[in-house]
Amino acid sequence: MADVIGFFRKVAPWVAAAASCALPGPVGMAAKVVATAIGKPVASSMEGIAAAVAGATPEQLAAIQTADQQFQLNMQKLGFQHEEELAQGAYADRSNARAREVSLRDRMPTILGLFVTLGFFGLVGLMAFHAFPDKTRDVLMLLIGALTVGWKDVMGYYFGSSAGSDDKNEIISNLSKGA
Repeated sequence: MADVIGFFRKVAPWVAAAASCALPGPVGMAAKVVATAIGKPVASSMEGIAAAVAGATPEQLAAIQTADQQFQLNMQKLGFQHEEELAQGAYADRSNARAREVSLRDRMPTILGLFVTLGFFGLVGLMAFHAFPDKTRDVLMLLIGALTVGWKDVMGYYFGSSAGSDDKNEIISNLSKGA
């Protein structure tokens, strides 16, 4: 998958930067750009977008590159001069939230994180050992989905995103190819 993501970053650097932000807005925009270019739905995640690019025909890749150029123009109109600025927005957002928590000695993010974690694992444990009526199954699945997303965000907040790790892996891969 790392090779596909690296390829995606070369084919459509602006769309790839938006997809790697880990913020719903830019990732959704990137998925929409790729979906429009290839003519089929694309999951709103870096992996979903990379999978769509990996399965794209040469004509679809050309359409993605054209869409990336238009996306670049649109982003520049919004004030982003380089694709790196899109990714930096996500880093700055998390950094500001953490700095606020430290400066105010705010315990609310920790409390919310604990409740989301307890709710997630509590519901998973409950569902593992108890059968629920069919009437409530859909509601519970919706709740477990929301808690899963919330728990992922809690982990991202406290332990950072994997974007830096992905960049490190790509640099190591490029260095090993050059050696």
